This record gives sequence, structure tokens and C-alpha cells, in this order.
Amino acid sequence: VMVTVADCGPGIPASDLNRVFDRFYRGHHARERVPGTGMGLAIAREIIRGHGGEFKVRNRHVHGCEFSFTLPATGQETRP
Repeated sequence: VMVTVADCGPGIPASDLNRVFDRFYRGHHARERVPGTGMGLAIAREIIRGHGGEFKVRNRHVHGCEFSFTLPATGQETRP
């Protein structure tokens, strides 16, 4: 299963792309504009990896960035 979320913002500077999933890392532009601890993407990535998935980020061609993650599909429906 793949989920993708994209935005039309300024994107992520190339120098920050390889660090956005690092714990406590906040890019220069994020530190100036958005409050936070730099843990959100690191936590999300660990959860996805814990379920056997993969989490990626890339800049879009025009504006913004795209986050996508994959999770293995078991082929079995589960019910609570």
C-alpha cells in the first residue's frame, strides 16, 4: 500500500532533504517559521519502519514537496 501527500509550498532546500527524518533536526526555514521539536517525521518514519514500510521525501518539479510511504499489504482483511 502506498500513501502520498504533496503540497505547493516552497519545497525543502536540497541541503536539508537528507536530514528531514533525523531526530531533532529542523531545517533553517522551519526553525524561523514553524514551532516544533524536530521529532514528528522521525517518529513517523520509525512507526512505518516498524510495520515493514518505507518513508521517503522528494521535492516536486515546480513547487512544494512530496512525502510518501509504503506498507506491506497482507492480503487479509482484519477486523477489530
